[in-house]
Amino acid sequence: KSGWLTGPKESGDYYYESGEYSLLELKERYLIYATLNKNYADFAIEVDIRFLNLGENGDCGIVFRCQGEGNTASYYLFSVNNTSYRLLLRSGGEWRTIQNWQESEYIKSSPAVNRLKVACRGSQIDVYANGQLLGSHIDNTLASGIFGLEASEANTHAHFDNLVVYSVNTSEVTPGPYDSARQYYNQAVQYRQS
Repeated sequence: KSGWLTGPKESGDYYYESGEYSLLELKERYLIYATLNKNYADFAIEVDIRFLNLGENGDCGIVFRCQGEGNTASYYLFSVNNTSYRLLLRSGGEWRTIQNWQESEYIKSSPAVNRLKVACRGSQIDVYANGQLLGSHIDNTLASGIFGLEASEANTHAHFDNLVVYSVNTSEVTPGPYDSARQYYNQAVQYRQS
C-alpha cells in the first residue's frame, strides 16, 4: 500500500483492491479526490487509470498544484472520460475552463487502461494520454501545490496504479515510483459541484 487515504466517506469510498488504489464516487454532482501532502512547483505526474464504471457525465483524473482544503481549495484538474479530456481551474470557489471537453483518438474507452500525465513548468501545463501530447496550456494562477487523484459523478469507479512523480526542472529526468508516499499526510476532499 502506498499511503493513500482509505475508508468510506460521505460521498465516496477510498480503498485498495488487487494492488490498485480505488475511488468510488457515490453522489450525483459531486467530485471526490485524495491528495498526498507533498508540495511541487515544476514537476510531472503520471498514473494509470482504469474505469470500472463511469457515471453519467463522470470522469477521473489528476488534481495538481492544489492549495488549501475542502470547498475553498484552489487547484487544476486534468480529467478524462471514455472519449475526451478537459483541463479546469478551481479558484475562489469557482470553476474556470482552460480546455473544455475535447475528443481525442488517444483516449481509450473502458475497460482499457489510460496512462495520464501532467507536466508543469512555470506557467506551462502539458497534458498527455498514453504517451501522446493532448494539449499545451498557459496559466499562471497557481505556481505550486500538492497533487491527488480524482473521480466525479455518482457511480463513477476508477482504479489508479503505477504512479510516478518527478522533477522537470532539470535537464536529466529520471522518473521513479512514488514509494515514499507513506510519510506524507493525505486528505480526502468531497464537495458538491456548482
